[in-house]
Amino acid sequence: MTDTPGIHAGAGIIDGTAVAALVREATRESAAAFEARHGRRPGLATLLVGDNPASATYVAGKHRAAAALGIASIDESLSATATQAEVEALVAELVARDDTDGVLVQMPLPDHLDPEPVILLVPPAKDVDGFHPTNVGAIATGLQGTASCTPAGVMTLLDH
Repeated sequence: MTDTPGIHAGAGIIDGTAVAALVREATRESAAAFEARHGRRPGLATLLVGDNPASATYVAGKHRAAAALGIASIDESLSATATQAEVEALVAELVARDDTDGVLVQMPLPDHLDPEPVILLVPPAKDVDGFHPTNVGAIATGLQGTASCTPAGVMTLLDH
């Protein structure tokens, strides 16, 4: 094909469905091992602020996937008129829970809310979106950290 580094002659079509099945099975196995070690399923908490239909669909999909993979899910929502203090208080409550191992605050937040302090409230170890500056910095410098979902998914596809 070409002499460009990283491009290989005879490269095939990426089968996203097959890769997704492999990732789901590995996640299911990892969740089962977590439950065996800790006596509880791993927990994902989500927070949806407002009534954005696309965001609601995305969050609902996360909960369906969690259930299928053996992950407990905590589904929280606030109205579009929630205050910054209300959002931050609920995020702080979610990250403090012993049964919550990952937290996803669905973005974008309504326009009157500042996402930066909300993002900073989610500790890097519980940041499933990879938005915390510690995770962004780790990924940018080649260190271990949680990567944002879409780039991580693309890299997983390319690795396969």
